[in-house]
Amino acid sequence: NTDVVLLTWISSPEVIERIHNRAALDLDRSLYVYRANTLIRNNAFGNTLLSRLRSVLSPMFAGHLRGASCRITAHERPEGGHALVIKRGEPIHKTEAINEESGESEFIVFRPQTIDLAFYDPSHNEWRISGRGKWLQDTYSEKIAQTLHEPGCVLSHSSSYTLQPLIDHGLAALDVQTDIVHDVRLAELQMSVCGATMRLTGRDLHHAYEAMESPLSEFGDPRSARLSFSLFNRRSQLNVTIHEGKSTVKGDIDHPGVEDWLVTAGFLTFQNDEAEPIPSH
Repeated sequence: NTDVVLLTWISSPEVIERIHNRAALDLDRSLYVYRANTLIRNNAFGNTLLSRLRSVLSPMFAGHLRGASCRITAHERPEGGHALVIKRGEPIHKTEAINEESGESEFIVFRPQTIDLAFYDPSHNEWRISGRGKWLQDTYSEKIAQTLHEPGCVLSHSSSYTLQPLIDHGLAALDVQTDIVHDVRLAELQMSVCGATMRLTGRDLHHAYEAMESPLSEFGDPRSARLSFSLFNRRSQLNVTIHEGKSTVKGDIDHPGVEDWLVTAGFLTFQNDEAEPIPSH
């Protein structure tokens, strides 16, 4: 009911804020994967350290014309670990609007708000952080390492996710079943062929695989694959996109059943992870 929402917003805005923050955790967005080389602090997700993180991030945002305003809230995740919801500004935007009193158009200036997410996985001391732009990823990785981890921490790009099973075995790599996942389908594949990017979906994708008698790597370099998961206890499908050779993933990678399948099928491995340190500023 719209009236109830508006009344709650007026009388208890913190309730709407909590609902909005939790909804943000389910947004589909690309995440950069990092591995930490020191342990997380015991009180990393308490108010004191989060306030310190906010104080070091604010001037960085202001220096890139995003405004100094920054809000960070921590949420404990049901499957373990924590998530940070980071609300910050974007560059000032100018647009036209109709003046309700005069009926004439006039320019208004405002600063849009955006939300970035940072998920911490304690089982592998790994972060998955959203946010577009190298400067933003460098800022998040450096400041989170310095503020929330023990001294000397560096967050390094993690190559945990790979398309190697698909490269080696084709569609047979998706035949793995677990107690939770009963079917996995390749929904989209992007390849680099002679310098051009080729995108295959639907019937074209499966016809291409049927025609291939040689390993996938002989036809081109796989760039990304979107996998669609069917679970025994869920009607709707979950989707995950893995980028080969990059520390970026997208979709429902934090679902315990999906993560377990990725590990079992070899798309997610934590052994021999050659991490590339992020240059410090």
